[in-house]
Amino acid sequence: MGERIFRQSVADLIYPEMRELVRAYQRRGHTVVLSSSALTNQVAPVARYLGIEHIVCNRLVADHQGIVTGEIEQPVVWGPTKASGVQEFAAGHQVDLGLSYFYADGDEDLSLMYLVGHPRPTNPGPMLTKVAVRRGWPIMRLSSRGSGGLFGGARRLASVSSLGPLAAAALGVGLMRRNKRAGVNFLTSF
Repeated sequence: MGERIFRQSVADLIYPEMRELVRAYQRRGHTVVLSSSALTNQVAPVARYLGIEHIVCNRLVADHQGIVTGEIEQPVVWGPTKASGVQEFAAGHQVDLGLSYFYADGDEDLSLMYLVGHPRPTNPGPMLTKVAVRRGWPIMRLSSRGSGGLFGGARRLASVSSLGPLAAAALGVGLMRRNKRAGVNFLTSF
């Protein structure tokens, strides 16, 4: 399922500049790690696509038969625990975080930004932007994703113009079934 979702929804979200940056680090022989608060089934396809061998992310718990229970291994990788997970990885792989780069956009990534010698906020959220400006961290702004030329523009126009009819159809489904959730489910499925 993760591979299918990656191909259908995620692959086009990866900035070409970031893909090239990853490749440049790999060509130089650097250890490249994809750290994310997402689950393994979401992160592994991205890592494979980028040729990244190491991932630090959330993992689902499996019982003794290998059946996923729906629980997430503790501690949950997010914010400070994401930073701890990366520190643990670095210690186990002789990676000097003081010489390391970290690219991220989320405010929750500040803990990890503080740990590395070369933080690189990339299209950062509001709080991360404020901290980056105050600390003098270089901010990367990428905008190439999804441009897609004429075809991309036509696709965006089709998407936007379909919102009204879809919302009207969702309202109709909700009213017909006398169930607001049915309407919302209809809308979000498209």
